[in-house]
Amino acid sequence: GGGGSKTPRTPKPKSEMPPPEAKIPDVIPRGEAAATARLTPPKPTPFEVAEGAVVVSLGQVDARPGFHDPTHVYPLGYRTEWSNEGATAKFISEIAEHEHHHGDKNDKGRDKP
Repeated sequence: GGGGSKTPRTPKPKSEMPPPEAKIPDVIPRGEAAATARLTPPKPTPFEVAEGAVVVSLGQVDARPGFHDPTHVYPLGYRTEWSNEGATAKFISEIAEHEHHHGDKNDKGRDKP
């Protein structure tokens, strides 16, 4: 082994998140959710959310199948980014339209958009 003395690491303080503007329950009726959304001004992007993740784009609501279900909306173009502590890697998550390439040997079993 390495036999050197080790200095204990002090955890970095997490950035304090401001309190939410309005307390919204996890499950509310669709009509009530729509009314609340109409009254809530959109938050400008980019903005930081939990643990340093950044919402880069809120995307656009798309009514086609695959971009929503009875309890969730998956806005096309929604994008988040997060970098690890040393900024040696950046993780990007985005809701994007599937590009189907006809004749691609790797596309067996994939659904068309």
